[in-house]
Amino acid sequence: MYNAERKFAGRTTFYIGKDGKLLHIDTAVKTGSHGADVAAKLKELGVAEKK
Repeated sequence: MYNAERKFAGRTTFYIGKDGKLLHIDTAVKTGSHGADVAAKLKELGVAEKK
C-alpha cells in the first residue's frame, strides 16, 4: 500500500478465514522472514497446516 509520507509502497498481509471474515492485518511485513512469520501467525490463529 502506498504511503505518501514514506514515498514508496509498503507491504501488508491480510489473513482471511474460510468464512470470509478478516482475522488479522499485518502491516509490519519483513520480507526476509515473511514466510516464517506467516506460518507462525496462521498457527496462532488456529489455521490447520496443509499436508
